[in-house]
Order: sequence, then C-alpha cells, then structure tokens
Amino acid sequence: MLNLSIYNQELLEKYKSNSQRARVLTEKWFNSQMYCPSCLNERVTSYPNNKKVCDFLCQKCRADYQLKASNKSFTTRVLDGEFKTMTNAVNGNNAPNFFLLLYSNDDWYVKNLLVIPKCFITSSVIEQRKPLTINARRAGWIGCNILLRRIPEEGNIFVVRNEKIIE
Repeated sequence: MLNLSIYNQELLEKYKSNSQRARVLTEKWFNSQMYCPSCLNERVTSYPNNKKVCDFLCQKCRADYQLKASNKSFTTRVLDGEFKTMTNAVNGNNAPNFFLLLYSNDDWYVKNLLVIPKCFITSSVIEQRKPLTINARRAGWIGCNILLRRIPEEGNIFVVRNEKIIE
C-alpha cells in the first residue's frame, strides 16, 4: 500500500530552494514507494543523478521511467530535457515511461500520480523549445516539451487520483 505523504523534515531543512526540496522529496518518495506498473515488481531503482532521459529503472523487466513532479496541475505540456536526446530516444524505441506526480506544498502529499506508457511517447508529442539565450548559463541549449494534449486518454493511467490509490 502506497504511503502518499512525501513529507520529510530532515530533507526540508537540508535544502533552501523550494524547487530543490520538491525534487528531492518527490524522487525519494517515488524511489521508496513506487512499484513497476509494467511487471508489478515491488520497487523501482534510481539511476545516478543526471542520467539523460531516465530517472528510474525496474531491475526485473528493465522498464525505464522518468518522473515529472509539480505542485501545479499538468495541463497542456510538461517541460522535459534536451530535445535531441529525447528525439533520439523516441526514434530508437528507447523512450521512457513517464510518471506525472502532482503534489501539494501545503501538506507535502501526493494528489495525483499517473503513468504514460512509453508507447504513447512518440515524435508527435515532442515539441522543440527555443534555444536558451546567449545570456543563459547554458546558452544555445535546446530543450523540449511533452505535449499532453496529443496523448490519448488511454495513455493516462492513474495510480493515484484525487488522493485515492487506484487498484
């Protein structure tokens, strides 16, 4: 049974930035609580930090997952990593399954969690973003968005919906 609380006082105190806090809390929660929806293995394993395209792996079936977490509802698009890297993964049939986690900053609780199976992550849902400006630390870098409106309803499988675990 999933514990939907991502609260961890020690981690909250360790980081000053809310975005860093959220990233660390959601990744720690996911790593400790989430199972593999592909084969129902009890746990997924974190990849080392900064691995391109994937955040987690199922050791049993080798399914890759990328976690996107936000305290604002996912509506039309999700910011993702480098455009060329994601496009190469999609074209090479190596796109990850995506998890979208909506949490509350007020009580650090999982509100919604859905998985988008990798078969729905196609080149038609990848949108190239504008390159970063010359004043940016990574000037010229080109990211991408995942266009949620292009993913059919069947591609949005809820694990948690409105704070209720879906069997």
